[in-house]
Amino acid sequence: MHRKMQIEFPCSSIETITIEKESDWNKLAIKCYDITLPAINFFRNGLHGIVKTILVEPFYICKDYRNLYSQFFSKKFIERSSYCSRVHFFSEKGLTEQDIVYYPEIYQESYIGYSVIQPIEKKCIGRTVIDPFKLRYTESNFYCLRTKFKVNINGAEYFVTGYPYSSQNAEASVCAHTALWCACRYLSERYSVYKDFFPYDLIDLAENSEGRKVPYRGMTYKDYSNILLNFGTFPAILRKRNSAFYYDFYSYIESGFPVLVSFEGHVINIIGHTLFNKLPSDATCNHYGFYDSLSLVDKYIAVDDNFFPYQMLGNKTDIDNYGTIYGDKIDISVENIKTAVIPLPEKVYLPPQDARKFCYAWYDENNITALLKELKVVSKPDKEKVICRLFLTSAKSFKKRKRDLSINIETGIEKDVVSLVFPVDISLPHFIWVMEISIISEYLRGKCLGEVILDASSNKHAIKMVYARLGKEVYYQNKNISFSNNDIFYSQYTHNLGER
Repeated sequence: MHRKMQIEFPCSSIETITIEKESDWNKLAIKCYDITLPAINFFRNGLHGIVKTILVEPFYICKDYRNLYSQFFSKKFIERSSYCSRVHFFSEKGLTEQDIVYYPEIYQESYIGYSVIQPIEKKCIGRTVIDPFKLRYTESNFYCLRTKFKVNINGAEYFVTGYPYSSQNAEASVCAHTALWCACRYLSERYSVYKDFFPYDLIDLAENSEGRKVPYRGMTYKDYSNILLNFGTFPAILRKRNSAFYYDFYSYIESGFPVLVSFEGHVINIIGHTLFNKLPSDATCNHYGFYDSLSLVDKYIAVDDNFFPYQMLGNKTDIDNYGTIYGDKIDISVENIKTAVIPLPEKVYLPPQDARKFCYAWYDENNITALLKELKVVSKPDKEKVICRLFLTSAKSFKKRKRDLSINIETGIEKDVVSLVFPVDISLPHFIWVMEISIISEYLRGKCLGEVILDASSNKHAIKMVYARLGKEVYYQNKNISFSNNDIFYSQYTHNLGER
């Protein structure tokens, strides 16, 4: 007579911790078995004063860790668990397990995010998503990539909107693997065209001409490019040779792409920026008299595997540049960027420097200066300064924005030209470069005066202006159509780094 094998499943009882004082964070060491003291301090430093309740979900099956476990950790002599834990952060005080599981519609607003805790001795923090706008950042001056992640807690559905983060485990992966994972997971979560890449996929795709991949010698931008090609993107590589590098670098960030940035010995993600509330006194214009919106950038927003998400990357002299924490170990600053790798879609062939040059010339040819005088916006010194913003987007997103604007505002524009002023019905390429132009006072209010749209699949020898709007003039298919309305300024495109 055969006996049935008894399989024991781990108990998965969730528990909550109330956070009132800093010492309460130490309770994580009791409730969450695999968490380390550095990880507790990591969360305490980033979340204390914001988080009031933590829910610990033990024996969590993490698809990213299971991938690394099956390909790497299971082959080691010392046994390691295949289970993780997951911790969830809430801003509401005194929540119970029953509150969180049975009333997600009530406590969704207080849900800040989650972190997977892996059974790894030194760096145990795995997939983590935190909503930056539920921290101390404000939407008025903080523009960064975010996407929605669905979360299931014992059947209760929550979601968090943020950018994925993970620490490197220091055994199988290095900082470059982690930075690549963050960028790929953001893209696959946001766009269905990309499949999920797991940690060991990134290790396996690394170049191997210099020997074994694990433990790895380190990676270069050539490795990043090869991996991103296999992921399904068509990466552009920027090498810093002069100051022109920063204009292209900024245009790609402004376009809403995660950018992998290399320093001497380290790699991070740049996912957005903060802005000055006025044009700095040392800002310079080009020979057309235009200022680039790069002049308004205060700090870049970084995701660095050694620090809490959403750090501020600045210049060497900035006291609030997070890179100063590295001390003499490594120079992390805007000036010390060596290369940038951008995961672009296939049909983007036109580089930003060529798009920028064409648009500047087009505005100059169509006499933006005369238009400004006509509008009588030169009465104050600041108002006469013209600022341009170049970004890449899809026709689908651009038209959606224009459609929303045409529905939600009273334009006063003649019916026969509304479809051109809000170009929803016209044929556009799949991807477009757009240069908006405005005076500085209106730009800071989210308003622009004109826009030029270029075909991103063209090249510098055959750049095509597809559509333009300037003041009360629309340019389309070799036609110049005038229209009238009460307010000549209109809303900027803002689907690149979040609605403003």
